[in-house]
Amino acid sequence: MTGRITTTKLSIEKVSLLLQGLLDVKNNDSQKDLPKDVEELVDNLLKAQEAFVDGIDDFMHRPAECWDVDDQDTVTTIVTTCPEFLHTKDDNGNLPIHCAAEEACHKVNMMYLP
Repeated sequence: MTGRITTTKLSIEKVSLLLQGLLDVKNNDSQKDLPKDVEELVDNLLKAQEAFVDGIDDFMHRPAECWDVDDQDTVTTIVTTCPEFLHTKDDNGNLPIHCAAEEACHKVNMMYLP
């Protein structure tokens, strides 16, 4: 190789398509395995994807006192794009709506206290 390769710019959609294509090749019987360096890249991306989803789950199950009205656009985007996050439970069996509702009820109750 002679010199540095210019970095290819891909949209998230294209990266997703490429990842799916490489996973198809990896699972295809016609090829033994992906080349080691490509397989490592795929594995790293899958681990990053898992960490991202775990982080969103943590965000959606955060303690009641951490919920804020300013997060509405973020939560709406998460729920609209991936409603699956509404069905995940934390260690106590709470859904995200339980976590958010507890704080919302607390704020409403505090507004009516003299």
